[in-house]
Amino acid sequence: MLNHFVQDPILMNHLQTGTDGFFIIATAGLLYYLFYRGMSHLLHSEKGLLQYETLLRQIEHKILTSQPLEEEILPYLTEQLVNTLGYTSALIGITEPDGSVSLRASAGVFDNSLNRLEIRWDDTPLGKGAFGQCIRSGKNQAHNIQGNPQFKPWSHLLEKANIRSVIALPLKIQDQAIGALVLFSQKPNFFTPACCSHLEHFAFQVATAYTAVHLKTRLERYHLLYEHSRDILLFIHPDGQIIDANIAAILAYGYSREELLCMRIHDLRTPETRSTIQAQLQDASNEGILFETIHHRKDGTPFPVEVNSLGASLNGVPVLLSIVRDTSERKKNQKALQQSEVRYREMFENMSNAVAVYDVTNSGKSFIFKEFNQAAEKIEKISRENVLGKSPLDVFPNLKEFGLINILSRVWNTGKPETFPTSFYQDHRIMGWRNYYIYKLNSGEIVTIYEDVTAQKQAEESVWLEKERAQVTLHSIADAVITTDVSGNIDYLNPIAQKLTGWSDAAARGLPIFSVFNIISDVTGKVPENPVEKCLKLNRSVEGNDHTRLIHRDGNSIEIENSAAPINDRHGKFIGAILVFRDVSDKQNLVRELSHQAHHDALTGLPNRLLFIDRLTQALTHTRRNNHKIGIVFLDLDHFKVINDTLGHNVGDLLLQAVSKRLQNHLREGDTVARQGGDEFLILLPDLVHNSDASTIAQKILNSFSEPFILEQHEVLVTPSIGISLYPTDGDNLETLVKHADAAMYHAKELGRNNYQFYSSELS
Repeated sequence: MLNHFVQDPILMNHLQTGTDGFFIIATAGLLYYLFYRGMSHLLHSEKGLLQYETLLRQIEHKILTSQPLEEEILPYLTEQLVNTLGYTSALIGITEPDGSVSLRASAGVFDNSLNRLEIRWDDTPLGKGAFGQCIRSGKNQAHNIQGNPQFKPWSHLLEKANIRSVIALPLKIQDQAIGALVLFSQKPNFFTPACCSHLEHFAFQVATAYTAVHLKTRLERYHLLYEHSRDILLFIHPDGQIIDANIAAILAYGYSREELLCMRIHDLRTPETRSTIQAQLQDASNEGILFETIHHRKDGTPFPVEVNSLGASLNGVPVLLSIVRDTSERKKNQKALQQSEVRYREMFENMSNAVAVYDVTNSGKSFIFKEFNQAAEKIEKISRENVLGKSPLDVFPNLKEFGLINILSRVWNTGKPETFPTSFYQDHRIMGWRNYYIYKLNSGEIVTIYEDVTAQKQAEESVWLEKERAQVTLHSIADAVITTDVSGNIDYLNPIAQKLTGWSDAAARGLPIFSVFNIISDVTGKVPENPVEKCLKLNRSVEGNDHTRLIHRDGNSIEIENSAAPINDRHGKFIGAILVFRDVSDKQNLVRELSHQAHHDALTGLPNRLLFIDRLTQALTHTRRNNHKIGIVFLDLDHFKVINDTLGHNVGDLLLQAVSKRLQNHLREGDTVARQGGDEFLILLPDLVHNSDASTIAQKILNSFSEPFILEQHEVLVTPSIGISLYPTDGDNLETLVKHADAAMYHAKELGRNNYQFYSSELS
């Protein structure tokens, strides 16, 4: 009969799906079968057989009607063992980890004395009785009571009830005793081997019921995990037929469960990936397999997945459990990261300027080469393998005297970029003129952007030489050079100048300098004074304006640095001018990028505290002249840590980004919102006429937080606490204003959060 239950496909289907009905039927049927088989051959009377059959049918009814095991079925069993089968008392106890016994059901003479009946199963005096021995040995324990020292702790209760014999039968789950069924009789030597034999089936009934409940609980837990997993879970036959699929699979693929169960795993794979399926199914069956491939949705949309598939057996039938994870977002992020790294590396390696990056140690006193680009290798005539990981003084022994180390330390300590004046460096290996720009990254690393201006210096110092020598020199340097006569008409363009302007030397000869050297200011958009014209007018060297852009003949433009100097013949007579310029687009782009990183928060893109202080300083200067007010808003997100801890730091970061956008959308033009750090934000409100202007803005911000944030399918509702300080009422310098706004914010939190408060002197 047991084989019938195990082999029945309908019942086993219920088992696989966790259906409650199966457990009810299996438990009741198994109990009935075992009890009847164990009892019937021992009963000698038709009346006794009818009593046992009636009792069993009543038990079966309670199980089939899903009555609770410990609340209904076990009490009923113990009552019937006493009332129907005539035992003096019956109880069922379950072991606890601390060695005590929890009595789950009882009937008979002890029913009103349970609060005084202390039983243990460990090796203590209270564990020496039949229950304790039964649990520790895993075997039946039948004893006479009278004169037995094992029962001394309970002698008063046993004598009062006239108990003369006892039997304890272990309740086992997977050969592990979890409790015992204990029966008492007022007759000595009552529990004979034959009696023990049929009582074992009662204990087996109780243990089987506990086993069924335990198994049902485990399967319900696994079913919950299966259906609520975010990963796609598929049960697959070794031939590829899909047996079952969870909710995540239905949502990911767009098919209903019924449609998926009519499909093979081949149907979910893109055509070009199907050739490997058979081998992967075989590998998964043998020892498991982890691989990446492409699946497609019902609408045909492909998406990359990672598959972890492992062979298993379900009721003797081989199956594969496949955990499928959509890797679209991960692939997208990896690709973006790779592209970013490639862009950075290409820009870094192809810059015309030399770039060296240093790690800083010893509190800004020591430096180690971390990056060294191709231009630097070329200028310094050394490969990066001989530079990276070393101190600058190990590679360039005279740098300390040269002065560069001191500037690196100063930039690291102050955070302010510096230009190192054009200087001459020489050691046993190299010599030349260098022009440096030194900058500190947010990471603490130091960057030097420099160029070898030796050729330029030589050209400037050799202008008085005859024209042929100048031609050779000008053709060899990396800078663009244009020479003019005293009227500013072009008489020579070197190859770099031809390339940067788009004019050939022949076409440009005789034209006014402004026709070829067409420049505009990046700042004003207007045409600045031409450096050659200025040089000719002043008869001295001049530096071109910063942020100058050269317009190519085809309309494109580049950023340049330029200077002009007078040309004198060997007798000192003024004969024209020389214009030297170079393409600094790469350097300026890098400078702008590095400057942006220095002044903006990497997560939200908002101004950081450094930029906020700069804008506040400017606003204070402006406001002192026009007698307006300035508002400083200090905003802190309420319970942000709870969101971080419960939903994860990734959702926390997304929330900070969403809050930043929402704040920007609700501020005036000219206001500045900056990230102070963590979940704190600073807002600058310049040009306030009345205090109520700040109140209006603060209330708008509070109102904007009434709408929840949707973050990775999470609906997050967060509120801010806002503190406001005003210039000049609450302070006349940036440190005081920020400090007082912070104090007002904490006062807002004390008043219940989700409100704004102005600073008052009572808060100090």
